[in-house]
Amino acid sequence: MYQTSRFSLCLLLWLTSLMTAHSANPYVNIDSKDPLEIMWTGSEWGDGIPSSSEAGRPLPVMGTLRRLANMPWGQMVRFTFVAKNGRDIPPLHLLVRDEVILDLASDDIEYVIGTVAAMPKPPHYDPDDVVATITEGTEVTPSGSGQAEITTAGNESTYLWQHPSGHFRKLVWRRGVGLVEYSMGQGARADGFRLTFGPPSQEDTGLDLLSTEKLGTLRIGLPEGEALTTLGQPAKVTQATFLQATGEWYRELLWPNQGLRISMGGRSEDGPWAISSIQADAPCRLTTAAGIRIGSLEADVQEAYAEVRDAENSESGKIFVAGSIYGGIMFEFTAGVVTRIFFGAGAE
Repeated sequence: MYQTSRFSLCLLLWLTSLMTAHSANPYVNIDSKDPLEIMWTGSEWGDGIPSSSEAGRPLPVMGTLRRLANMPWGQMVRFTFVAKNGRDIPPLHLLVRDEVILDLASDDIEYVIGTVAAMPKPPHYDPDDVVATITEGTEVTPSGSGQAEITTAGNESTYLWQHPSGHFRKLVWRRGVGLVEYSMGQGARADGFRLTFGPPSQEDTGLDLLSTEKLGTLRIGLPEGEALTTLGQPAKVTQATFLQATGEWYRELLWPNQGLRISMGGRSEDGPWAISSIQADAPCRLTTAAGIRIGSLEADVQEAYAEVRDAENSESGKIFVAGSIYGGIMFEFTAGVVTRIFFGAGAE
């Protein structure tokens, strides 16, 4: 399991120029008691969470930051998160000094906050309390049953805690901005999430797209039983294969008379199974949510998905990528007409 006694989410600030006389930490520095709301984008994965790629399923989160105390030698802050899907994300309590940020953890956190706030001088701390530092270089410290590594170079300080079982916690801090990435997971991808601050990445855009798009009634994450109800029994089912990179099992179901090849993902060789990718070729007549199907014009695809076009991986006359190759919709063309539609990650 996680280090639950020290379980912390990490802080993000939209405070590039808000510097006070009491603290000069380049990653966290708050000059007001007023709460600050910040929107995070990200993804989650785990047993029973269907996803189209290793990145996982979209996880939008609203965070609220509040300064709890302002001492002559530093600050204490609290960050709470509310996930739109109800996922439980514990709050973060931080002690911020000029040169380091410390993780506060206690069964009676309010008592700790009151006690530290009354101290005339900063308290001593253990090296494994540190989650960010301004000191250049790399420091490795035993932490609980795992190991914490902090690397600071240029404008960023990265904290990474790892356990031999594969459990991890990662924080990436940027000067003048705050926390720009937070991720946590249990071994073998049994559960975890990744949160980032700033404009959505192309990968996040693809995940958001797949959470709403369909091909006919088919969608990423649809249970196998519901797919079979719509399509009937497949002409061929491949043997289940375990992919080490994702920690999941995969098998393919083929309906050549309907022009469909669907990959199913599951946590075990026996399932339960859910759609992880969809490939449509002729004679498939199913349409996307935007009305695109096999035989549609390339110009119609460009108009329908202009706002989510992946410019780097799209090529006029050959392929249009909506979202991302790591999770999105890929349209292939021949002579200006759609000849293949792929939902998921890594279309060939």
